Amino acid sequence: MSKRYACALFLSVVTLPALAQTTAQPEPAPAVDAAAEPVPATVVVEGRRPGPGVWKVSKGDHVMWVFGLYSPLPQKMEWDSARVEGLVAKSQEVLLQPGINIGFGFFRSLTLIPTMIGLEKNPDGARLQDVLPADVYGRWQALKGKYIGADDGVERERPFFAAEKLLQAGLAKNGLARNGAVSDRIEKIAKQSNVKLTSTVLAIELDEPRRAACSMNSRKCRWKT
Repeated sequence: MSKRYACALFLSVVTLPALAQTTAQPEPAPAVDAAAEPVPATVVVEGRRPGPGVWKVSKGDHVMWVFGLYSPLPQKMEWDSARVEGLVAKSQEVLLQPGINIGFGFFRSLTLIPTMIGLEKNPDGARLQDVLPADVYGRWQALKGKYIGADDGVERERPFFAAEKLLQAGLAKNGLARNGAVSDRIEKIAKQSNVKLTSTVLAIELDEPRRAACSMNSRKCRWKT
């Protein structure tokens, strides 16, 4: 029974005594206790989700299928990969998800370790309240209390790292996760079907990685030009 229908039925019962006053007075209708009404049972429907959206791009005899990637997604979500499997299996090449990779090289990375320690902290012991605008910090406090709780350590982190922590906590509390299920499944299908995998990640090599790190972490070093 919908709320609108319940209200209409209740009003019709109340007007009955007024219409019958010329004959006999009926017994008053018992009061309806809304609190005593049974609570509707919660029904959880589970099933496999459809696969990702697919766009077809063609020129002459050449065809490229573009798969949509979604994130965040419900944790442990299952999806129907039948169509994806068919398209990938008959392809000659799969272009992997694009991205950027900033590389230092193994030995150069070792020299950066002392500089990178403590990089997530604000310089000179500053807190988020000191580096954020008042209105932004007010919104941060409300969301921090809801998703992170009493964690004073995060107040000393740079806004980028604090925001990442808040995002992860919010996703976890709502049953979501950053999900690579679609891209991982496509890559697995391609390997099983012996389809060529091509990386589209742009690699950037920094000429002076220590200088870049020092510019973010002034407490650990002083770069001399």
